[in-house]
Amino acid sequence: MSEKLNYSLTTNATSKALKVVGVFEEKGSKKSSLKSHYPTFLAHETRSFVGEKGKSLFTTAHEGRDAIVFLGLGDLNKFKVEDLRAMMSSFFNRYANEGYSALHLDLESFAKKLSLKDVIMGIVEGFELGRYRFDEFLTRPKKDAVLKTIYLGLKSKDATLKKFLDERLFIAESVNFTRDLVNLPPNELYSITMVEKIVGDVKKNLPKVKVKILDKEKIKKEKMGLFLAVNQGSHYPPRLLHLEYNPAKGTKNTKHISLVGKGLVFDSGGYSLKGGASMIGMKVDMAGAATVYGAFRNAVKLGSPHKISLYLGITDNLVSENAILPDSIVKSRNGKTVEILNTDAEGRLVLADVLDYAMDGKPDCVIDVATLTGACMAALGEACGVMGNNKEFTDTLLQSAHEADELMWPLPIYDHYREKMKSKVADLKNIAGVGQYAGAQTAAAFLENFVSKEVKWAHMDIAGVSDGSDYLSYFPRGYASGRMVRTLSHFLRYGKI
Repeated sequence: MSEKLNYSLTTNATSKALKVVGVFEEKGSKKSSLKSHYPTFLAHETRSFVGEKGKSLFTTAHEGRDAIVFLGLGDLNKFKVEDLRAMMSSFFNRYANEGYSALHLDLESFAKKLSLKDVIMGIVEGFELGRYRFDEFLTRPKKDAVLKTIYLGLKSKDATLKKFLDERLFIAESVNFTRDLVNLPPNELYSITMVEKIVGDVKKNLPKVKVKILDKEKIKKEKMGLFLAVNQGSHYPPRLLHLEYNPAKGTKNTKHISLVGKGLVFDSGGYSLKGGASMIGMKVDMAGAATVYGAFRNAVKLGSPHKISLYLGITDNLVSENAILPDSIVKSRNGKTVEILNTDAEGRLVLADVLDYAMDGKPDCVIDVATLTGACMAALGEACGVMGNNKEFTDTLLQSAHEADELMWPLPIYDHYREKMKSKVADLKNIAGVGQYAGAQTAAAFLENFVSKEVKWAHMDIAGVSDGSDYLSYFPRGYASGRMVRTLSHFLRYGKI
């Protein structure tokens, strides 16, 4: 990751600075608001620039001052924070090494419709997420950008806006921390090292969080047969990481949220072996665990009013003489037996035992997050599927996704999906059957068996959003995305439980 940018709310005269001004196109005409802001600007230079979205005008001729870029923002009434994120991502990567040490943004020129907080959010997240790179293993990593400082151009300091700026920087940092974890190769990130990296970050940034690590012997004592079955083929022992946050002003009425993450650091499919092409990229199968940790990190640092417990089930799914075989029947922690028809449907097995373990903490609600099914990707593309046992609860998550400008869509768990997960020789089976449809929902129907009926539960399938995007410039292909960290962070601070 490149070195940090310095941000300031106010402007400072700096050499080799580039000024950035947002320009809206006037509705229903081929004119822009440019002249009203800069009446002395040379008229002939504006003839072909009217503030159209995606267009820009660069000049060094503005009253003999520093270079200036006018960014076309398009129709004021259609302009959104998400537009600003995308623009700022592309803008930073365009000008990062053009010789300018600082940007002077005319913050108010972007805030004709959006609030100053929304503009700050769009700028910071566009810059911080868009400039991300993972170059830890490059022998010749790219040089850091010449551009070091961002001035946001307010006339005076504002303590409220400064706090908000710092919050958005930390949130972006957590998204990028999540991306770093997911991008690490499986020979570097396995159960033991993943726990070490997260616990190291907890000690550095979240000192009041309680840490509990369950090793293989403790997992055996907990009778997590499904979790252990997935781990049977591995050279590395499993780990269950349990983190707990209690708010400073907690009372007996404080709500308790549990987060459960799928931490499959690599998934070969086991004896139900994946094809070679399908196996590439399976280092991302721990993205659920990385995502819930990123959100937990934000919630703790920024002061969630809720008690939050985090549970990460971490292992890989490999082939060896010890690996679990298809047709095996295994007992789960809650006593239900499971016929394992496909060893590549392993994530739900780990989640099942960890969800049951989470129930011991008596949470008011639980959310599990996993790159669980290709079926969800087939159904929704680049969107997170959400399922659960309480519509009001899943609606709250959908609202948080909307606030974070992330894509989430509800999927149903019908009774006949639940029937499909029943086995003739055990209580449950881990897949509905070969060639069956609704794979995302039948997986959720399986997980539902390990959640107490009185606990609100939501299952988030992030298989379609864990990787880089075809349409988001600040989450390019080639890197993990960290999507849904911002959604969950919003929920953990503001969501209705």
